[in-house]
Amino acid sequence: MNSDEQPDTLAALIAASHNAQLATEHGMVTQIWNDGEITLQKGGDLLWHRSLHQHYPPLPGVDVSMPLRYATNSYAFVSDKDALRIRIAIRNRALEALRTTLEQ
Repeated sequence: MNSDEQPDTLAALIAASHNAQLATEHGMVTQIWNDGEITLQKGGDLLWHRSLHQHYPPLPGVDVSMPLRYATNSYAFVSDKDALRIRIAIRNRALEALRTTLEQ
């Protein structure tokens, strides 16, 4: 996120990208988690009945609100492209917060 973007830009990106319908379709579905982790699992009737496949690991020290809950975590169903866009925005926000802390 660049410094000209508003604080709610990440939340708006997540809300606009989330598509719960993706989970009902047969085939693979992409999820992005509150810590920036991106996973893939089978959708439709097999959702939550098979293993999650990790595509990108969690980002350290990150906790972003997502539309859906699973245990103590939150997540969103998104396209592959949107998952990467959201992860980059999360990472950029975390880096900006770190930069601000270091400058104090």
